[in-house]
Amino acid sequence: MSWESLIPFCIEVLSTYNPVTDSVDTHFEKHEHRITDENAATFIQQVFYGVNRYREFLNALTKAIFRVHATSTNSNDTYPFMIFSYLGIFRFDELGLKNFARLVETQQPLKMHVLLNFLFNPDLLREHVAHKWCELYDYKYVHQEIIAKLETRATEAQELLNHLASTATNTALETKRSEQSSKKTFTRPQPFNLTKPKPRKLPVPLEIPVEVRASPISPNLFKYSLETLKAKKQERKKKLLESTVEKYSSEDDLIKRLYPRKSA
Repeated sequence: MSWESLIPFCIEVLSTYNPVTDSVDTHFEKHEHRITDENAATFIQQVFYGVNRYREFLNALTKAIFRVHATSTNSNDTYPFMIFSYLGIFRFDELGLKNFARLVETQQPLKMHVLLNFLFNPDLLREHVAHKWCELYDYKYVHQEIIAKLETRATEAQELLNHLASTATNTALETKRSEQSSKKTFTRPQPFNLTKPKPRKLPVPLEIPVEVRASPISPNLFKYSLETLKAKKQERKKKLLESTVEKYSSEDDLIKRLYPRKSA
C-alpha cells in the first residue's frame, strides 16, 4: 500500500465505525481483508484504535482549531486533523520526523500547516485547549507530558512547517493565476472625464462671546453661625423631651388606667 493511500484508508475505517453495532475489533476485521501489506495493516489498526481511545481528547483539539481558524478549515477536516494530531502527540517518537513528514506531504499543505502550526505552538494550546484537556486528564499530565513534549518537538518540526508554508503559498498563487486566466474578460464602462467642481470656501464662523456671570452670595449664608445652630438643636431636643414626659405623665394615659399603681 502506498503512502498516499494510508490516511484515506484510516479516514474510511474511522468514518464508517458505529460503536452501537460493532466493536472496534469486529469493525476493523471488515476492512482488514482489503489490506495486503502487513505493515500498512498494523499502522491503520493502531491509528483506528488510538483515535477511538483518545476521541474526546482529539475532538477538543480539533474544535479549538476550527474556532481559531474558522476561515481556513471546515468539518471535512475533522478526521484528518484527529489522525495527525494523534500521530503528532502520541506516536511521533515511534514514527520519527522523516516518516511523519512523508505522511503530512500526502495531504493539502495549507490544511497541514494550519494544524501543525497550532499543534506545535504551546501558547495556543494553553490558551485554547488546555482547560478542556484538564477536564479529561490530570493537570500535570496535560502540561508536563503533552504540552511540554510538543514544545520540544516544535524546533524539530520547524523545517517541516516552513516547507508547508512555502508550498501552500505557491499552490495558492498557482490556483489564483489559473482562476484569473480562466475568467472571461468583459468590457467595463469607464466614467466620463468631467470637470471636477472646485470646493467652495466655507464662510468665516461667527464669533459668539461667552461670558461667565457669577451670582451674588446670598446674605442668608452668614446669618447663622455653628454655635447658633447647635444651640437651636439643643433647644429642640429639650422641648421634645419635655413634651414626651408630659404626654406619658398624664392621668389619662391608657397604660396607667390599665395598670394603676397600688397605694402603699
